[in-house]
Amino acid sequence: MGLLIASILFLSGALLLALLFVMQREKTLKAREIQLESIFDTSPTPLLVGYWLDGDYATERVNSAWIKKFQIPEAQVAGIKAGEFSWWVSASDRARLIHQAHAGLAVKEFNVWMRRADGEEFLGSLSSQTRLVKGRQMLVIAYEDISSNYQMQQQLRELNRTLEDRVEQRTFDLKQANTKLEETLQSLEKAQQDLIQSEKLAALGSLVAGVAHELNTPLGNALMSSTTLGKDIENLNHALQAGLMRSTLEDFLTESGQSLAILQRNLQRASGLISSFRQVAVDRTTSQLRQFNLNKVLIEAITLLQPLLKNTQYEVLIDVPESIEITSYPGPLGQVITNLVQNTLLHAFENQEQGLITLKAHLISDQSLVELSVQDNGAGMSEGLQKKVFDPFFTTKIGQGGTGLGLHLVHNIVTGILGGRIQLTSELGQGSNFILTFPSQI
Repeated sequence: MGLLIASILFLSGALLLALLFVMQREKTLKAREIQLESIFDTSPTPLLVGYWLDGDYATERVNSAWIKKFQIPEAQVAGIKAGEFSWWVSASDRARLIHQAHAGLAVKEFNVWMRRADGEEFLGSLSSQTRLVKGRQMLVIAYEDISSNYQMQQQLRELNRTLEDRVEQRTFDLKQANTKLEETLQSLEKAQQDLIQSEKLAALGSLVAGVAHELNTPLGNALMSSTTLGKDIENLNHALQAGLMRSTLEDFLTESGQSLAILQRNLQRASGLISSFRQVAVDRTTSQLRQFNLNKVLIEAITLLQPLLKNTQYEVLIDVPESIEITSYPGPLGQVITNLVQNTLLHAFENQEQGLITLKAHLISDQSLVELSVQDNGAGMSEGLQKKVFDPFFTTKIGQGGTGLGLHLVHNIVTGILGGRIQLTSELGQGSNFILTFPSQI
């Protein structure tokens, strides 16, 4: 009897515990259901819950966000099949969505154009998930309006297209501008070459003037001596007719010997000058590469400038060893020296009555390079001026006959034909120094 009572009490306790467990589980499920309902109703994302029915799904419920988005009361939506929403989504898009969802496949970011009840269209992104609940296949669909993103993408596409058109137009404009610039540049280069040619012709004029000046003295002396000798011969003839005296013959021989010596000396000097000028002319016109004595070429170049130095207190001193023999282009080198000295006379000594230009040279780097300096004690240059002196068409003598190509031509010859470089050091009131460095053997 006691055992029976104990068994009854045990079973009653177990049933009570089971009942309490069930009640607690129902309470927990109810709480979760309320929580899910709250989440479903308050979600800002439009949500729809449906179930599969005859190959389609029927709507069971929607949340507030869905109603607000589609402008359809929930009472009108419940139980309606997806196929009945002819205003909702196109038939082809709906078929694809149903196919994927019915196959139990999760749908993510399924983009379709949708319409609200009032006819307004928007681009929606659908995501869905199918679950088996109480023997039914439940379908939950979340909607997101991505119209603004689509519009932004369209705007970006339009902007890109516009930018591409603008870039294409700008590229065309730049090509046109480049073509015009190239034509302008060609015109400027032609003008520059014409001016450089004019500069060379001016230098040729100086060369001719130098030749005429240098030849004038020895030829004049030779002419005077020949005239004197002619008169002496005429006097001798008269003396012969009147009776030649020994003293007269001796005087004639002495004077004629002196005249002949003067004549020969001046003719030799003229011949030497002609030979030198001929070599200079050949070098200048042909840019002949040959071996030459640097000191001799510098003397020849300065000789051409004697007409500019005559009757002035400007002096050119050549301090160059006579032993320096190099292989290069003596003509262009002479042109460089001529231009540098002329530039000094024109600018550095403009307000000076006296001035000294010194040419120095020596071999450096195991005699593979020549360093030649042209230094003056003139006015000097400012830093700003030093940065521009080699630029084409830059001159401080605008409107006074300056072309601005003298030092530019010097720079081109040194860096191009002679294969070297040129540097300028100068200070205001302290003079300037042009330093040329070029190969001793080309």
